[in-house]
Amino acid sequence: MRMLKLNRRAWMILIVSIACIGTFEAVLFWNAIQPPVGCGSCTVFGCTVTPGCIPEFMLVTESYKVSSPTLVTATIRNIGRGKGSLVSYYIKDSAGNSFHDPTWTGPTMDSNTVQSLGFVIDGKSFTFQLGNSYNVLMIDSKNGQYGFSIIPGVSLESSIRNTSLNATLNLVNHGPQTTTFTAYSVKDPQGHWYNNTNWTGPTLNPGDHVAVNILIDGQALVFQVGYWYTIEATDSTNTVHTWYVPFQN
Repeated sequence: MRMLKLNRRAWMILIVSIACIGTFEAVLFWNAIQPPVGCGSCTVFGCTVTPGCIPEFMLVTESYKVSSPTLVTATIRNIGRGKGSLVSYYIKDSAGNSFHDPTWTGPTMDSNTVQSLGFVIDGKSFTFQLGNSYNVLMIDSKNGQYGFSIIPGVSLESSIRNTSLNATLNLVNHGPQTTTFTAYSVKDPQGHWYNNTNWTGPTLNPGDHVAVNILIDGQALVFQVGYWYTIEATDSTNTVHTWYVPFQN
């Protein structure tokens, strides 16, 4: 087997190149796992996070509403111990298309304050469509990142089994359309169906939270603790909304 002979200068170039690549990878690793601002420190060898530390700036999304096919409005709270400023945001759809507005300047938020923020897309790569999922990523002035997911339409927040024939669904309409329900069906884990096509259901405007009673007659199935049920509700446009409902109580 032939061996590659390198002179002294070639060996030095090779060693420096390897060192640079290692340093570059370490920097990428360091950037990827930085702890929240004020709650740790990083070197090229890794990061440490202070246990029980409350970050200087930390955002949570309390609610959101899709106001139009190109606008989502979110209620954001700073639960950190200090203030911070948002400087940018990105929105990505499930197909990987993304939107970024480089001219956007967000608010400065003090500790425990709430802001209603509008995130606009231009509608060229994608728009907010009923039933699809999207990710919103907010970035602060220290490169901290805070994200939340949105799904336009009516979502199930929680469910309660009242009796074997009666359940309550807590629904929220994330928009952008007003939705009026006209019928529903229930399927148990064994595949038995109950249909109510004469139901006068609620009307939910974007942002509405509504508790809805779902009644069955007990002939085909009953609500049992420890099982999941599929509930399909049809609205006035014949769009079917599907929720998978667990009953743990």
